[in-house]
Amino acid sequence: MKTRFGVLTILLASNVVAQDTMPGMNMGTPTAPSIHDQHHPAASPNISSLPETPISTVTRMGNLVMPPGMIMTPDQSMEAMQDMAAVDLSKVTYTAPANARGDQTLQPKIVNGVKVFNLETSLINWNILPGVQVAAYAVNKQVPGPRLRITQGDRVRFVVKNNLPDPTSIHWHGLSVPNKMDGSADVTQKPIPPGGSFTYEFTVNQAGTFFYHSHEAVDRQQGLGLYGALIVDPKKPDPTLKGVTTRFAQNCTLSEICRVGR
Repeated sequence: MKTRFGVLTILLASNVVAQDTMPGMNMGTPTAPSIHDQHHPAASPNISSLPETPISTVTRMGNLVMPPGMIMTPDQSMEAMQDMAAVDLSKVTYTAPANARGDQTLQPKIVNGVKVFNLETSLINWNILPGVQVAAYAVNKQVPGPRLRITQGDRVRFVVKNNLPDPTSIHWHGLSVPNKMDGSADVTQKPIPPGGSFTYEFTVNQAGTFFYHSHEAVDRQQGLGLYGALIVDPKKPDPTLKGVTTRFAQNCTLSEICRVGR
């Protein structure tokens, strides 16, 4: 089951409620019946007749965070609930400091004339407000992921290490790249498995403001924070746009509509 949801909606730590029960389901250890119950047993409902009830609030079941709107049925298996869960909090690998910020420019290494960027995806705790922390899918331990700034004509190499508990891939939204470098999971490449790596390499022929994002379970992974800005400066800047490109990039980093210098 796929559903669209955002990290701010699902995972606000102050709103995650631990519950022992789910609609139509007994998740806890039953207590011993009272003397009254032993002499006046209540009629046991037919489990199959219980209604399918959507979760109305963010719900935590053990280490699983369940988003609102999920339909729970009496025969729901734990495997199915894990598949629907937003995140498994037991797999968080890092907690960002309170003053951490996303969209920090990542400087490349130059290897034989190629600009090399090392990217790591992982599940972290991220602060969105003072005292408000969320679990997020991050690139290089920040949300949004690091800003990648390159120049038209550059040869670039992105080495992606996947430390998420799920497969993933990275797509270069709006860029014309070789098909095998497009990052569309199960279309142009196999998803990067947990613990695996994939190297994307191509020459950048366009200029403008683009972005990169997950292309595996994109509605879920991008909603949890797996995206970042990709800015390509023109090789020969238009003198009439001096100062304009930078302002556009600052204000429109994630909007394809705002691309300039094409």
